Amino acid sequence: MMKIKVKTDNHELLMGEKDFEVIFLGLPGTSEIKSKIHTLKSPFIDGEIYVDNQLKPLKFKLKGIITSNIKENINLLRKVFNPKKKGTLTYIEDNVEKSIEFIANTVPKFEYSTYDYQKFLVEIYCPAPILKSKLIKKEVTSSTGLFKFPFSTTKAGIPMGTRLSTTIIENNGDLDVDYILVISGPMTAPIEIKNNTTNEIIKLRKSLTVHEKLIIDTKNKNIELLTETSKVRAFNYLNPDSRLFKLRVGGNEIEYTTANEAEVGNLAISYKENYIW
Repeated sequence: MMKIKVKTDNHELLMGEKDFEVIFLGLPGTSEIKSKIHTLKSPFIDGEIYVDNQLKPLKFKLKGIITSNIKENINLLRKVFNPKKKGTLTYIEDNVEKSIEFIANTVPKFEYSTYDYQKFLVEIYCPAPILKSKLIKKEVTSSTGLFKFPFSTTKAGIPMGTRLSTTIIENNGDLDVDYILVISGPMTAPIEIKNNTTNEIIKLRKSLTVHEKLIIDTKNKNIELLTETSKVRAFNYLNPDSRLFKLRVGGNEIEYTTANEAEVGNLAISYKENYIW
């Protein structure tokens, strides 16, 4: 069963297709996303040259019925769809949640009603027409155990495990996405993070101690060095030939290397999948 959760400030409303105090009847307009195409005209070339395109803001309506506690739910609808407040609408189906920020284009309109139900209509405006998943966090660094019984010792010692520095990051959305990359020491420069799927590389010339972290925000093109006592901008540690790549749709094989392969640093990626409604 599909459900919709709407949250604005400290007010939250959950509605479903049936068996709820507030039932939504449809979301007309969500499939009408349009894009603005940018082109160039050039002499001696027929037609135009494609440059880029951008999705336009999304406008749609939410129709529903209040089936019980009519007065209380009318007041709640007015709070969560306050045109002066920015809210989040979450679309839930099969335990999968996708959220989008919105602004109510108008106050809720309350249409025909009887003593036991009240119809309503809300006009929704989404400046960024992209649905986002919950935050996904993936560890690139991991290990696989080798220690088991019975065991025997050697001059080299007992093998406890082996370090893995490659993993597959799945982007199951409709668009390439940015992410937050957290690199924890100890690591010895040069440090390289490579997307083997696209052959794009992030190269860093900063060694990290056990108490240091580099935080790379690819959306805002920002790098910060976090220590036990401070946080400072650290974009200067990025090699000029680096590329802050996105996670492509589908599988991305991410690998990292350092000057000392025996180090036990950690690398984690956090991101949200993006969907077009």
